[in-house]
Amino acid sequence: MAGVKSAANTVKTLLRAAERPPQIPGTKLTASTPPTQLDLFDYCFYYDTLAPTPQQLQHSADVFRASNHSPIQMWTASEFRTIPMSDMPEVTFLGRSNSGKSSLLNAIMEKSMCYTSAKLGRTTTLNAYGIGGKKGGEAKVVLVDTPGYGKGSDEEWGEQIIKYLTKRK
Repeated sequence: MAGVKSAANTVKTLLRAAERPPQIPGTKLTASTPPTQLDLFDYCFYYDTLAPTPQQLQHSADVFRASNHSPIQMWTASEFRTIPMSDMPEVTFLGRSNSGKSSLLNAIMEKSMCYTSAKLGRTTTLNAYGIGGKKGGEAKVVLVDTPGYGKGSDEEWGEQIIKYLTKRK
């Protein structure tokens, strides 16, 4: 019973913390401090690098923007050995079963390329999508959707993902 009360208190504490306004580094909130309108940059901290410039943000938006030539399905593989060789950079999305990896990729690509479902284990293969392609050219970056791990997953999927992560060059 003590564990349940402790968990309930933790949840209450987290909810109270979520209701408080975020504190901007270097400022101190008091009861008389008026509410501040925060924008996205107030939540982003850049310790090792500078914040992206407007030109860099525009370039990023251009790469991810859907067009007639992007995104495209590059390959689907149920086994590591069947993945075609490529010199394009790949970004792999990993996570628990039904955590929203495919939905996130659809949102990033601004197009429903990945199958989604409320049912666990919908994605059963490694699926690669090329983005940033222009007419007559190949994709600039490959986004890889993976099967989830945990409930609803298959042990073989995990083995293939580990092979992909450790052996893909």
